[in-house]
Amino acid sequence: MAGIRDRGRLVRRYILENVGSNSQHIVRSTAFQFGISRQAVNKHLSRLVKEGLLTARGMTRNRTYTLTIPGKKHAKPETDSRRERTGAARLHNPR
Repeated sequence: MAGIRDRGRLVRRYILENVGSNSQHIVRSTAFQFGISRQAVNKHLSRLVKEGLLTARGMTRNRTYTLTIPGKKHAKPETDSRRERTGAARLHNPR
């Protein structure tokens, strides 16, 4: 079973390394490179999207993938909750 997992890692690594130069045909080229079905490639792509490493745009045959910008997904915008924790919100609220 370890051989299958290693192969899956190789497929996902190939996708991540080649999606920038081949985003429209990444499914076809990956399937050809590894001798697997397009459905299998789509499962790997779905996993990479779920993990936040890729972003998918478009529908079905017109779908393209791009690398996710590191840190963009996990960056928290500053909100009023930060001010509330420090007590600064009470200074600005006359109630």
